[in-house]
Amino acid sequence: MAIDVKMLGRLARDPEQKTTPGGQNYVTFPFAVEVGAKDNTGAQKTLFVEVSAWGRQGETVATYCKKGTQLLITGNVFDCSAYMGKDNQPKGKLSVTLEKFEFVKADRANGGNRGNYSANKSQYQAKGKSNGNWPPPQQPQSPQAVGNTEIPF
Repeated sequence: MAIDVKMLGRLARDPEQKTTPGGQNYVTFPFAVEVGAKDNTGAQKTLFVEVSAWGRQGETVATYCKKGTQLLITGNVFDCSAYMGKDNQPKGKLSVTLEKFEFVKADRANGGNRGNYSANKSQYQAKGKSNGNWPPPQQPQSPQAVGNTEIPF
């Protein structure tokens, strides 16, 4: 039985590329999610979740995401633990395996023109829509000129 999660947040650090002893590539990164609760000073509370992305999705995250990139993540909880911190306060750790993700906001400051689309490169290429560029560029939509005789009222 898996616990599915959907989170909107930002990468709290650049993705770190890793390889298992068996040779499988993956990336990990902390993901910051603002939660509705506020702490006792009135500041917004932030939940940090450790995310692992495997295979092609991991490669895509490593290539196109960095600290501060905003994503919508869907995944499965694979570890949740509680412990006492160095300050003798109870702490918790939540780890999620990424299933899919979407860029949710243009990130022009980081050199990207990223929009709302699912980051599933293999499906995109399989449909014949890719010219080798990933993520796909967004096409600006310009208004079309309409003459006075074409207005229906």
